[in-house]
Amino acid sequence: MISATLSGSISAALYLVATTYVFQRLSGNKSISKHWFLLLGLIASLFHIHSALSLIFSDAGLDLGLFYIGSLIGWVVILTVLTTNLFRPFENIAIIAYPIAALSIVASLIFESTFDARNDIGLSIAIHILLSICAYSVLFIAVGQAVLIAIQNRQLKKKQTQSIINVLPPLQTMESVLFEIIWLGIGLLTASILTGFMFYEDIFQQHLAHKSVFSLVAWLTFAVLLSGRYIFGWRGRTAIRWTYSGFAFLMIGYFGSKFVLEFILIKS
Repeated sequence: MISATLSGSISAALYLVATTYVFQRLSGNKSISKHWFLLLGLIASLFHIHSALSLIFSDAGLDLGLFYIGSLIGWVVILTVLTTNLFRPFENIAIIAYPIAALSIVASLIFESTFDARNDIGLSIAIHILLSICAYSVLFIAVGQAVLIAIQNRQLKKKQTQSIINVLPPLQTMESVLFEIIWLGIGLLTASILTGFMFYEDIFQQHLAHKSVFSLVAWLTFAVLLSGRYIFGWRGRTAIRWTYSGFAFLMIGYFGSKFVLEFILIKS
């Protein structure tokens, strides 16, 4: 049977090939072939999920180590991008999503998990974890979209007509897609937070406190952004900054907390 290292290496290589293809098309102001985009992404994602699940489902039990979960989140990001492309043009986000997915795989293969694998994770907690992973993944895509909007906005202001803006949808469309993604992300984040309160006896216990607090702050940040969009018509730099801030709180809460628990406190 193929190993996690081999499948992960193949997937990372394919992601980099796909990234190079997308970059060349964008830098040359040429449209991206959806067939090539979907084919490379699909094959890479199949090897990716094999690698991620092979690491998470260990002989000792379910290993939810920082970089293993990071790889799984990277896969959900790719799956979301590929699925969205079946319904609307969304290939440009791959210039960010593909290399990040490749990086997540490499990190999962290089850094060994210090998480104590468990066999006692029930269905309710598994649902909470799955919702959290989906929320992080969708909101990561929102950040990627915000980055493209920032580039597009800057180039429009500088009147750089021969640039990436020629192959991106109109700015208004890009911003509409951004808020659609954020609505989906905050919906998943809401479900994640609610299931956390429902399924954990004390969601503010020591090892969950930071994650819970920062998740609530992130939810509030995105809620303010959506309210500002509806009431005041927020867009442009304001929307981009709020998107960055909300995702930063999520990353600090989840990855920051797990890093401290798995790599700092365990050594002290």
